[in-house]
Amino acid sequence: MLSAQDRTNVKSRAIDLSREVRPKGQDFTIGSFIEEFAGGIVAIVDSQEEGSKKRDFVYFPPYGSGPPTLYKSTDKFLGALSGRLGATYFLRDLLSIPGIIAIGITVMIGYLVFKDPAHPQIPEVLSGAFTLILGFYFGRFSRTRTEIGS
Repeated sequence: MLSAQDRTNVKSRAIDLSREVRPKGQDFTIGSFIEEFAGGIVAIVDSQEEGSKKRDFVYFPPYGSGPPTLYKSTDKFLGALSGRLGATYFLRDLLSIPGIIAIGITVMIGYLVFKDPAHPQIPEVLSGAFTLILGFYFGRFSRTRTEIGS
């Protein structure tokens, strides 16, 4: 949670960035401000430019992970956001219990294969468990993406 002073500073920085990319713009205001959005902060800056309303999205990543980024359209903002969320969800899922089990079994089978590459000795139970777990683990991703796309 940001202090009142930090919130004011972030809003001011967002307006400054919007002014830099829209030198002919006027009446810059913060239309919306979201403190916890995709791991960072989003400020939506509204302005007027040549008689039409303009909207800029300024994303401030978590502290220390880079400079703020300004997106001049909703499409560009959502495109960048989808990539950022995809990586976040992938890491979250990978570090879940099923992900850790899948990684552990993969490492174990890799060790058994590389220990004696000419004659790998992989127990049938471990091989079956590996196939079953990886099938369910990666099948879950396929199902989720299909449901989202429909």
